[in-house]
Amino acid sequence: MSQYEVATLKKGLLILDALQEGDMTLQNVIEKFSFNKSTAFRLLFTLERMGYVKKSAIIIA
Repeated sequence: MSQYEVATLKKGLLILDALQEGDMTLQNVIEKFSFNKSTAFRLLFTLERMGYVKKSAIIIA
């Protein structure tokens, strides 16, 4: 990684790129990018709060 790259920004952009291919769960993000759970959660939470992603709930009855 270049000294000019911002690692956290890069992680968020990787998630956004992946979401263009289809929906992903928190677990999908963790597995695809080898992020730990707290990092993946914080990135997705921030992207949601900023309006870049939407959280959806699936209820199975």
